[in-house]
Amino acid sequence: MVVSFQQSIAVSGTAQNLPNNHIVRSVTIAAPSTNAAAIVLGNAPTVTATTGYLLQQGQSVRLIIHGGNTNSLWALGTAGDVLSVAGV
Repeated sequence: MVVSFQQSIAVSGTAQNLPNNHIVRSVTIAAPSTNAAAIVLGNAPTVTATTGYLLQQGQSVRLIIHGGNTNSLWALGTAGDVLSVAGV
């Protein structure tokens, strides 16, 4: 089953949990080039620019999450910026 969604950053400087979606293999996360700033990805609500993965505008990353869930990921960024997420 393919899962895809867009996640908007609600509040600048506050990490938010991605929604509950079961992922069997992997997830690809992209930050559009139109975002105001980079988005930091991590596995805890305490993620910071020094502890997470920095996803610059226009970049994407593929993460292996065998039998996992997108809600194990947290995003920290600028309000209004967007992540595009696709997983299988």
